[in-house]
Amino acid sequence: MHLATVKYTHNDLVKLNSYLITQICKVVHLPYYKFKIKAMKFTPRTLLLGTYFILYLIFLAILTWPLLLFRYFKANTISDAIFGHAVGFWGRSMLWVTGSRYTVYGKENQPDHNRVLLLSNHQGHFDGPLIVGTWNRLIGAVSKKELEKFPIFRHWIALGYSPFIDRKNREESIAKINQRIKDINKGWPLLMFPEGTRSKTNEINLFKRGGLGAVLKSGVLVLPITVANTYKVFEAKQGAITPTKDLSITYHKTIDTSKLDQDDVEGFALMLEEIMNPMKQKH
Repeated sequence: MHLATVKYTHNDLVKLNSYLITQICKVVHLPYYKFKIKAMKFTPRTLLLGTYFILYLIFLAILTWPLLLFRYFKANTISDAIFGHAVGFWGRSMLWVTGSRYTVYGKENQPDHNRVLLLSNHQGHFDGPLIVGTWNRLIGAVSKKELEKFPIFRHWIALGYSPFIDRKNREESIAKINQRIKDINKGWPLLMFPEGTRSKTNEINLFKRGGLGAVLKSGVLVLPITVANTYKVFEAKQGAITPTKDLSITYHKTIDTSKLDQDDVEGFALMLEEIMNPMKQKH
């Protein structure tokens, strides 16, 4: 008897990929299975990236407990340093698994302290890995309230001193964000995307003036960042992970907002849009 040859279509592989990742996520209680996995195109690299992402989160879950113990015994400096390096390695390794390579410009503009607000343009899902991978220190970000339900994400977001916000409660969200911006002076750096949504190109969207107004009034030190070509890794081919060799990130000179006119929000926004525009970088 000859064994029949089974042929799998592209749709069969997509369903298998989604099913495997979904089941693993359910077992370890990760929210990944709620993402729009169907929007991802199946390739061996997609499956590799998804599997690596989950396995590294499991590693982070194990690492969470000693870090929480350090926090409990007020050894925050140790906890913050380990957290920063762990998240930084995650960012660099995620890019490596996609087969992408990047260049860093302006590394010398990174301040030697953590009392800084990082503002970046927003092209795609891989902006985050590129930024945390090259920053390689403690960093926080504003997070959706839904992530608070999941143990791994809840603890790791808290370790970055990041607030959970309910987008349906605008007043409470604004109050939490404003307080978190003020907490930057405690040595808790924060990452924000003034565009609000991904541009999915090398063009830049208009920055949200409301959020920048709060930044300007806080008087914090701002580190402008420009990421370029990150959209090519995922968004350019509509969910197919694509190795991209020309990623770049530029750290510009810091801006001391306490020395600016706190009422000139428009001028501040226009200045940032000019500095951070990927199309105007001279590398």
